Amino acid sequence: MANLQRELVAYKEFDSDTKEYIKTAINIFTLIKDKNIVKTTNPFLKGPRPITLTKYDKKVLALFVAGALSNESTKEEYEEIEEFHKDKLLKYVGIKEKDITNSKLDEEQYKEIYEKEFLSMIFKFVNSFAYKYVFNTVNLDLIIACLEFEHTIDSSVIEDYLDSCGKNTNYDRPKLFGSLLSKCQVNGCIDIDDGTKKSRKAKPSTPGSDYIIDDNTWKLLDDIQKRFVGQEQVTKQLFLNIVNNQCLNTISDVTAKQRSVIFLDGPSGTGKTAIIKAIAKNIGIPCVKRSITSFSKTGYHGGSLPDLLKELLEETGNDLEEAQKGIIILEEFDKLPSKDRSETMSEAVQNELLDFIDGGQYDVHVGDSFLGTKMVFDTSHLTFIGLGALTELREKKIQEAMDNYQYTYDDTKVSIVYENDEEKPLAYTIDLIDPTRETIPYTIDIEDMVNFGFPRELINRFNTFLHTRNYSIEDLKKILINSTGSPMIGLKQWIEHFKK
Repeated sequence: MANLQRELVAYKEFDSDTKEYIKTAINIFTLIKDKNIVKTTNPFLKGPRPITLTKYDKKVLALFVAGALSNESTKEEYEEIEEFHKDKLLKYVGIKEKDITNSKLDEEQYKEIYEKEFLSMIFKFVNSFAYKYVFNTVNLDLIIACLEFEHTIDSSVIEDYLDSCGKNTNYDRPKLFGSLLSKCQVNGCIDIDDGTKKSRKAKPSTPGSDYIIDDNTWKLLDDIQKRFVGQEQVTKQLFLNIVNNQCLNTISDVTAKQRSVIFLDGPSGTGKTAIIKAIAKNIGIPCVKRSITSFSKTGYHGGSLPDLLKELLEETGNDLEEAQKGIIILEEFDKLPSKDRSETMSEAVQNELLDFIDGGQYDVHVGDSFLGTKMVFDTSHLTFIGLGALTELREKKIQEAMDNYQYTYDDTKVSIVYENDEEKPLAYTIDLIDPTRETIPYTIDIEDMVNFGFPRELINRFNTFLHTRNYSIEDLKKILINSTGSPMIGLKQWIEHFKK
């Protein structure tokens, strides 16, 4: 474990954006520290109970709310979740934005308050991640990301806020904090630790393998999100994980555990494969896909996993270096535990997958069967993504999530209704596709996958679980009107071109 160096959280070590964030948090804390703030939890989710915020809770809340008032990049992350918009957060703490900006404190006073009130707690929050990460710098995104877990920050104030909004805390908390943590990995603030401290300045594993993160990278993400309207959040999560894997390729001796190995579930027709292929195309890496049901153990009748490596080489014109950076999509992954297939053959494929994902070396013959070339393909730099509808499991998890809510519905909407209270709206409304089903967030974890039938040894190789969401009627309208891939936009351009 690489413990955090205390000087990394010293005020003088922060960049300008992080210093402004800290100043904003101090201003908020100064405004609320002497207030008697009492909140009531959601009566339907946990039962009504009054909560009086302690001084410590107020400091945690100040750090959290300050993020919504920070630089544009971080504010955008907050704004993707309605409950994290600055207006709602400021209303919750009972202050106005103009009051925060009217502070008369000077630089030395900010530094003094930070060292007295915030330095030790931020050090504790960030250092709690030392079991997994190596810290190169500490910035505002990392500080906010560390607020995710109640047991880490010793306060339930953020969870209680979400409860008061009627939100599923198991979904909304990771959606913000996980995205910020991924950004920290991409921009080099932190590295995943396997016991040996590494730096992004390490010598590249292969000549010319540097992956540069710049403004164009974020423009690429924006372009992809505009195409996949309704799936913006999962598109960003996939993009950040794939780009981070490319960054890891610039570090020597990266282990398989440091790479994101992704399982993406979601209903058929929600763009799982299309989103991944669009990301691969836009950042310039090869991508191949194959149904997991088409494979047999190497040497048996049927396709084998190393066949995919040959396809990657073909995609890159037999450029081994480029092929080894590619993406392998394993479709219908949820059919791997199927009892309909030969259990022996299925188990053989599963065992071969372990070596494949962990990073093995495979001989791949390219070109003519007699005069061709044999290449040694190292899979340790690849990005593996398993896809599956997980229909039964997904329906079960959605039902469990629905059971946590009190709701009524009409033909097109479901409403979660609360008593009339100035702290809470009268209802929360969610669009439906099916009038009997809610497009509600859900979570699937490793234990769910094991119970589904996946061997624990195999599913433990996956460290990132993402979901595409069902489309609401409103989503479908937005796709037709706004998506850059909409046929209506093409038709409009055609009509304007020919003036018909």
